Amino acid sequence: MKNVFDILENYIKKIKFNGNIMIAERRKVLYTGSFGNTYHPEEKQELSRASVFELASVSKPFTAFAMLKVLDIYHLSLHTDVKYFLPDFPYEGISVFQLLNHTSGLPDYMELFEEFWDKTIIADNSDVLGLLTALRPKVYFNPGEQWDYCNTGYVILAVILEKITGFTFPEVLQKYIFRPLDMKNTMVYNRRKNPQLIPDYAFGVLSDPETGKLKLPDEIKGEEYVYYLDGIQGDGTVNSTLDDLLIWNNAILEQYLVDEKYLDLMFEPTVNNDGQVFSYGLGWQLDEKKNGEKQVYHTGGWPGYFTYNSLYLNSGISVILLCNKPDTEDIEKEIFQKLEDAVFSRKRSRTLYS
Repeated sequence: MKNVFDILENYIKKIKFNGNIMIAERRKVLYTGSFGNTYHPEEKQELSRASVFELASVSKPFTAFAMLKVLDIYHLSLHTDVKYFLPDFPYEGISVFQLLNHTSGLPDYMELFEEFWDKTIIADNSDVLGLLTALRPKVYFNPGEQWDYCNTGYVILAVILEKITGFTFPEVLQKYIFRPLDMKNTMVYNRRKNPQLIPDYAFGVLSDPETGKLKLPDEIKGEEYVYYLDGIQGDGTVNSTLDDLLIWNNAILEQYLVDEKYLDLMFEPTVNNDGQVFSYGLGWQLDEKKNGEKQVYHTGGWPGYFTYNSLYLNSGISVILLCNKPDTEDIEKEIFQKLEDAVFSRKRSRTLYS
């Protein structure tokens, strides 16, 4: 009789999913699978458990944790005004805390770059701050009034981290997270701005609407921003593997270099000025399942990639999905459901612990 992981794998093969999946209970890997290939432009190879993927917004928990760690080390308050660190910042009354929990009201930098940027130049974080300072576009709402997912806020957090520490943003993450946790295959990587030879790198591809062929997004009309926004960090651009993400999740579960006071902050729901509660902490999306399981997770999307890192705090279960040929959002949600079913089915005790 097939177990739940056989059923899961058959489903994944049926829909022609391209990517890597891992399910683990703390350090014990219960299931892992690699499907499809790396789509390397010159020589395709099959994906492996060690393949490196762009994480997109699954990067945000790293930015958030680094900020909490650095503020603690330098004895700075989470509620410090951004202008304290960046005097030329063009907005009043926005705190670091509001950047972290998406209540700043800052405008979307991607829209600004689409309208005002020279698309032949690869922008970086200083350009985001420069464009905000030069154009001073209106905030969407006053700080703390509402909740609105904001990539701009996480870019500004990266700028602040560099200002406080004197290190580059990639150096900050290496110093405080990746190196101490021995996440050897995790890095901030801007593939077009600073190309490197990374073995087993998973290139993200999309179906070209005009030809139906799979291509790098760089070659598809309408996806040009993957080039000119490639140097921007903080809201994305962490690259990693299944096993390194499992190390990160277990560091959280075991509070290894991740102090409980940071977890309390990261996993506390956001409350706006009117008392409305939102299921987002500091860099993590939050959920509580019907079975009482507390889930913290983040999804990520960028042309050619879809990613998902989920941690169930009660049982210590990790569910990680890294995809470099994303399909429709409905398919992605269905995969999540299948993964969850595989972990928390009624037959779980027989399947997982036999």
